[in-house]
Amino acid sequence: MEAGGTITRFMRDLEGGDLPRRNDAARELWEYFFADLACYARKRLRALHAPTGPADEEDAAERAFTKVCRAIECGRLKLGHRVDLHKVLRSATAHEVLRLLHQAKRSAGTTSDEFILDQIPAAALSPELMLLALDACQRLLSLLDSDALRRVALWKLTGSTNEAIRAKLGCSLATVERALARIRQTWKSEWSDAVLDRPAKSGPRHPSAEGSDEFEFQEAIDLDEEAMGRILRSLADLE
Repeated sequence: MEAGGTITRFMRDLEGGDLPRRNDAARELWEYFFADLACYARKRLRALHAPTGPADEEDAAERAFTKVCRAIECGRLKLGHRVDLHKVLRSATAHEVLRLLHQAKRSAGTTSDEFILDQIPAAALSPELMLLALDACQRLLSLLDSDALRRVALWKLTGSTNEAIRAKLGCSLATVERALARIRQTWKSEWSDAVLDRPAKSGPRHPSAEGSDEFEFQEAIDLDEEAMGRILRSLADLE
């Protein structure tokens, strides 16, 4: 499939075409975006060490795609640009990945590091940044050199006070404060190691010219990475 206008035409077919045209449009868009969405889900799930497999990655992508297409067909979602469609599909896939994480947590009955991270308050974050933040937390935790420090960091990040942490550990407040100071120092000196690699581009794999849809979407990713930097610096302060 050619990019740009062809994708936009299929989007319009989804919005106002008859049933055969809507079905054809959905099939073409699925073939165009599926690999990217499944790859995106796989990277996020693996980064969080979630006990899931290829079927879960594809399920997240399929659920996201189906929900977006239905919203377009019934008029609840109006998109004017193929970049808008890709962003919405990624966001929907992020929602489905978070759903899979919660399901895995409930099924396993676990409170391990891999899943307690999703308790970190992040109501203001988009699903994409929520996943990046969770991934970044995993990487930040890996910089700490003991399980004890990782537990203290997790408790603090999930809202525990110093007094509550002291009670859990059965130690003095001074011990908790020293542990937090050590965590802050480690993260402030090495927080950039936790920044994720740039997400893969979606769509056609041939080079695109500056000013094209692909270039505009890449700039949107750059803004997200700037936001991730702010999130990581905030986490490093453990405020």
